[in-house]
Amino acid sequence: MNILKELFPYKHLDGRYYFRYYINYVSEGVLNHHYFGMEGGRCEVRVDESQYAIDEYRFLTDRQSWWIFRDLTECRNYNIIGLWIIRLILKYYYYDTRERIGGHKTPPRIALGKTGY
Repeated sequence: MNILKELFPYKHLDGRYYFRYYINYVSEGVLNHHYFGMEGGRCEVRVDESQYAIDEYRFLTDRQSWWIFRDLTECRNYNIIGLWIIRLILKYYYYDTRERIGGHKTPPRIALGKTGY
């Protein structure tokens, strides 16, 4: 792993400078009636060397600030530090683990997708 490529922008084939990681959000339907009014989905992380997403982070929230956060962070390039900060915000602020009606509780490990803690 090239540490300079992880931290600093590098020159892409089109001549412009970019950070390595690109994120976008995908909303998914929340069909469980216990979570009515909530927004759920995943944040996909891509690198320009791969055509597929290399990681994903889950979110499930009913906070009003979600749309502002999404507009500020979606479709932008980040270095490894910025990606780590976004991951922590999604995990601790935009992932709801409160008890719901009927005793249902969201799984605690789904917040980080396939990477685990």
